[in-house]
Amino acid sequence: MRLHPKLLFSLLAFSLLLTACAGQANAQASVTTQPVATVTLGSTIEASGTLSAGQLTTLTWGTSGVIETVNVQPGSQVKKGDILATLRLDSVPASILQARANQAAAEETLADLQNNALTLTQAELDVVNAEQALAEAEKTYASLDYPRASEALIKNTEAQIRQAEQNVARAADRYRAVQNLPDGDSRKTEAALALTNAQLNLNNLKAKLNWYTGKADPKDYEEARLNVEKAKIQLQNAQRTLERLKNGEPSAELAQAEANLASAREQAQAMYIIAPFDGEVIVLYAQAGQVVEKGTTALGLVDYSTLKVELAIDESEITQVKVGDPAEITMDSLPGVTLKGQVSLIDPIGQTISGLVKYTVIVSVERPETSLLFGATANVIITTGEPRALLAVPIGAVLTDSQGEYVLRVNADGSTQRVEIETGDLAGGLVTLTKSGGLKEGDLVQVGTTAETQQQQDQPRGPGGFGPFGG
Repeated sequence: MRLHPKLLFSLLAFSLLLTACAGQANAQASVTTQPVATVTLGSTIEASGTLSAGQLTTLTWGTSGVIETVNVQPGSQVKKGDILATLRLDSVPASILQARANQAAAEETLADLQNNALTLTQAELDVVNAEQALAEAEKTYASLDYPRASEALIKNTEAQIRQAEQNVARAADRYRAVQNLPDGDSRKTEAALALTNAQLNLNNLKAKLNWYTGKADPKDYEEARLNVEKAKIQLQNAQRTLERLKNGEPSAELAQAEANLASAREQAQAMYIIAPFDGEVIVLYAQAGQVVEKGTTALGLVDYSTLKVELAIDESEITQVKVGDPAEITMDSLPGVTLKGQVSLIDPIGQTISGLVKYTVIVSVERPETSLLFGATANVIITTGEPRALLAVPIGAVLTDSQGEYVLRVNADGSTQRVEIETGDLAGGLVTLTKSGGLKEGDLVQVGTTAETQQQQDQPRGPGGFGPFGG
């Protein structure tokens, strides 16, 4: 059937009207309002490296055999020196059995030599003590010929004696004055006590003077001489004992025994997997009953307190980085997880990589709750400056025309007002403002475009228009 030309025109006009209405409805529906926010930003440096740890290792068997016991599982916490797995004794090579026998013999030999070493130390101490005893004995013997007191001390003591004699005489006179009083009279008792004390003091002073001015008794000389001879004999005996022990050269034998023991122990321990440091088992390959060869991997061990990422920072940025700067670490292998860390080391010696000078920076990483994949790429953002609070608006609120960047502030009555701005850095779905044009935190701005604003943006731009973010 053929349509009439007027009907065809009417249908076409109706279709265009519907299309226009739908476009207007969609444009109106895309417009929302969102508040002006405040974001805190700091100066940052971005780099990437691989996640590792200062103590991360895989432990391998040192000999062949059949695994007898496995004492750990993934996630087990271990201490340095713990035995994590063992081989059956009847499955290891004969050299391991011989090493175990050598270890036992070396331990016994070392114990004997250590006892001898202690004996030698005691002999050296005996010689020192004997030398000191001889010196004291000789000093005492020589002092018998020295004056016992100086002339000044003797004269002073003689003066004290004369004073004491006068005190005795006065005390005797006072006692004679009351000696006929009955016994028990306090005055008689006090006088008698004073006379007794005065006489004792006089006797002590006279004895002291006699010693000061006297000579040593022959018996004193003989006793002192004998003490010197005795000390000499004791010193000679101590010296002979020390010389005898030294001739045996126990120190050289001791060093050799320690070396023999270390060698035997290392060979014997090849049948064990032993933790080299405190840490956590992260992967376990060993299973009881498994036949292994020398070099077969048993398990993986890590100390999570040594997590780190090693970065190469360009020479143009390295001066901004300081030890202690905070860092955030993200990894594609851990989507949605942000790890915390801080700069722990900056190597001042640069390396040339592809013609650029780079400096190694170590970022220590805090252990997360989730498990980690070591060797995974880690994206690191280091905050190098003091945080700054900046106003920010949604990216979709920023419009541009020939006059530059602006937003539409939504007033309380629903009307909009153009506000000139200048944008800075992106912060998620927001963009910071380096020029706010009077905007305040909490102000509502229009996000999206109406037909009117779209028409304004579609107009040819003047030389001042540089795109939606920054000019």
